[in-house]
Amino acid sequence: MEQTPPEEYPHEWVDRYGPQRYAPQAYPQPPSAADGRQQAMLALRCVVGVIGGCAVAFWALVVYAMLGSAFDTNPATDPHGYGIVFGVLISVPVSLFWALLLPFAAPRHWWGRAFAISLLAFLALNGLVFWALSVSGAG
Repeated sequence: MEQTPPEEYPHEWVDRYGPQRYAPQAYPQPPSAADGRQQAMLALRCVVGVIGGCAVAFWALVVYAMLGSAFDTNPATDPHGYGIVFGVLISVPVSLFWALLLPFAAPRHWWGRAFAISLLAFLALNGLVFWALSVSGAG
């Protein structure tokens, strides 16, 4: 006569297939305070980059309007030169704002190099704008 294996009962199923003991590698570790600080710094760098990028876009728009007024051949377009006057008054502070703000969008260990590049770009671009105004006869 053949022997049949013993029948498994439901309580044995729980022991075999049910909840297992805690396996630490199966669960992600809770974030540490350093991770939270890094994420906050990354979010702050992103916000600074967006604000600095908007300042660059606004500066480029002001420079476009200023140079458009300076190089326009129709004297009726801007007869008093307000586009040039207000363009100069607005473009320099806005360009200084983005030149001082954008380096903070870089990682902390690159801030020195980013400031050097940003301030050199500030000087070069403003120099080019004022040279273009001088060439147009408005400067």
